Amino acid sequence: MRTKIGAGLGTAAIAIALTIGVPFANGEENSNEKNPFIGTWELTSDWGKSEEKGTHIIVVNPDLTGTVNDVEDDWTSKLRSVELNGEAVSFRFFWGETEEYEIEFEGTIVEKEITGEYALFGATAVVLGAPISAAGTPLTESQRLVQLDPPTKRPVPMVLDTDTYNEIDDQFALVYALISPELDVQAVYAAPFLNDRSMGPEKGMEQSYEEILRILGKLDRSPDGFAFKGSRAFITDPKTPEGSPATRDLIARAQTHSPDNPLYVVAVGAITNVANALLIEPEILPNIVVVWLGGNGHDWPKQYEFNYQQDLHASRTIFDSGVPLVQLPCTPVVTHFATTVPEMEAHVGGHGAIGDYLLKIFKDYHEDHFAWSKVLWDMTAVAWVINHRWLPSVLVHSPIVTNDYTYSFDDSRH
Repeated sequence: MRTKIGAGLGTAAIAIALTIGVPFANGEENSNEKNPFIGTWELTSDWGKSEEKGTHIIVVNPDLTGTVNDVEDDWTSKLRSVELNGEAVSFRFFWGETEEYEIEFEGTIVEKEITGEYALFGATAVVLGAPISAAGTPLTESQRLVQLDPPTKRPVPMVLDTDTYNEIDDQFALVYALISPELDVQAVYAAPFLNDRSMGPEKGMEQSYEEILRILGKLDRSPDGFAFKGSRAFITDPKTPEGSPATRDLIARAQTHSPDNPLYVVAVGAITNVANALLIEPEILPNIVVVWLGGNGHDWPKQYEFNYQQDLHASRTIFDSGVPLVQLPCTPVVTHFATTVPEMEAHVGGHGAIGDYLLKIFKDYHEDHFAWSKVLWDMTAVAWVINHRWLPSVLVHSPIVTNDYTYSFDDSRH
């Protein structure tokens, strides 16, 4: 799979398509059976000494290429010589980034569990593994590329996942989505967050839900069957995802859609809710397109961006899952989408209760308004769905999420 990346006038978007779930035979896609090794796995190894235990994240692509990421030492290597014969699986990779020591693995896959051994210089390690993301229903390459094309159907069916109370841009994004005739907003989900406006992820989610209700009240919209509470914690173990009203609603709605009529999932906070939904029910993957404001540019040295860094497991799950993904990077792209108090007074204030409320929270956000401007980050994710020409994009390979809050790259990756 490939990734879209590009720049527009003042803002840019990165549309990222991740591949998962389709085995290949003789160079052709095989849609009649699933390769159980395709997906993302967490493998733990024990060389017989407590100081020689390790954890690897293995990503296997449909063409049986892939990567190995060492969680403790934070290096990435390519999978080599991957073979699957019935339940038996084998592969090789170089230990570390220097291609000096090659590890051989032989084992089996039974009922979604891997057991086997690493071998190096006559020494062996016991290896156990479980899937972080399952293959789910496969997307063909043509389906994936079609889903990454900007939506043409109007109104666009979408849901909004938002940490609404973490600052003030989410409120603008929510109102923008609700008043835009190009969009059919079917649900709003409260996302967790942690900063100086909350005491923890659960409190942040609850405050976001309350803010959603406040916005809906000023627009005379009922929250019944429309606004849902999300995850109460960030993901600590992808093997035990958290169910919530938001994830259950997202799964149910996605199951009514299809690759030919996908549901657009616009996420403008930590992407915990969406990742949990995919981990709980990977079969919804072909039926959705995720549009996420999160992370920085792929060339930026560090990914210390609020939405991305709060839940690294969720960020990794999204990039590795195979879901068609449109990523809007914050620095140095969306940082250009700034506005000022005079613009707010001229175009927002005085337009009903909601306009006055948005102007108030904008002005209250900063005490000194002289020569001050504020980035309204989250509106850009909604804007891409409305009109992609405002945010042009191109395809590139998807990055690998490291534990050091950086991206690694592999041109054989999806």
